[in-house]
Amino acid sequence: MVPWERSREYFFHRVRRRLAQDALVKTLKASDAALTHTDAVALLRGWVGEVDWEDDKAMLAALEAPELEANLEGVAVAAAKKSVTDIIAGLSEEQKAELLSSL
Repeated sequence: MVPWERSREYFFHRVRRRLAQDALVKTLKASDAALTHTDAVALLRGWVGEVDWEDDKAMLAALEAPELEANLEGVAVAAAKKSVTDIIAGLSEEQKAELLSSL
């Protein structure tokens, strides 16, 4: 239960944290369509490390940290590599050779 005197501060941090978290989840799912909401949240949990997941103020600081940008880029690159690998795997040897010669 949140004391009335602290309710405004509590909900301020709660809403900002959830908006930041949801924005990151949306970015992750846009980068990798195979990710579910649960998978994206699990990735975020792993990235924030030792930060208490229930502490909205600390989580907000962790979710807004610039270090997460590198992790987001890594997910996007890995998803792109997987897509390209899947496409190339579906090509015949002749099509693969033609593709390589055109590069």
